[in-house]
Amino acid sequence: MVEAGSMLLRPQHRIRKAIEFQECREKGRKVFSKNLICVFHKNTFPHSRIGLIVTKKTGSATVRNRWKRIIRDFFRTHPNQFPKAMDYVFVVKSSTKNSPPKDIRSELSSLVGRIKTCWEPDVDFTLHAQPMQLSPLKKVE
Repeated sequence: MVEAGSMLLRPQHRIRKAIEFQECREKGRKVFSKNLICVFHKNTFPHSRIGLIVTKKTGSATVRNRWKRIIRDFFRTHPNQFPKAMDYVFVVKSSTKNSPPKDIRSELSSLVGRIKTCWEPDVDFTLHAQPMQLSPLKKVE
């Protein structure tokens, strides 16, 4: 039997604060597909987190909620496909009003596959955030 809370995505696995969305969008890498943009960035937690951006241009509240529900469900049911300790922000493009859930899931699967190929675990994503340190000039005689 399934527990009542096991079907939900826990709060610690969601990005909720605007500053966290902004940090991910500014410092992260982007992967594009037909209907989605995924921005991913290394976080300081041992688990991955997800954030969703679905604008009103996408459609009515029902359409927007369907997109969010399908993406959250994919994230929850396929945790081994996502690299650990990363923040993922999925942006749904506005031209995606009548996509069936099967197409959305297959697009998510291919998008996550491309994330794995372009993500390198040894790369430190914080290098771009820190200003460059210059050493003092030495006088040449």
